[in-house]
Amino acid sequence: MNPNFKMTDPFNPVHIMSFSGARGNASQVHQLVEYIISCYGARKGVVDTTVRTSDAGYLTRRLVEVVQHIVVRLLYVEQIVTPPEGFM
Repeated sequence: MNPNFKMTDPFNPVHIMSFSGARGNASQVHQLVEYIISCYGARKGVVDTTVRTSDAGYLTRRLVEVVQHIVVRLLYVEQIVTPPEGFM
């Protein structure tokens, strides 16, 4: 047995698979680890996308609610207001 592997639970599925006598090698364990990591990454990506989309939608909705009463009017009259250079 590998000295780095300590059995704490005899019913641990990884321990059972490792010492069951089934044929296989370390590359198959490596594939399992890669699969688990990729599943985690995919799930995290979906959750992050969902959260970002809902946050952006919420913020946009709140922004529209706040500024819906604002009307922008620009009136330039020579005697009252002169636009700054390069304004338009």
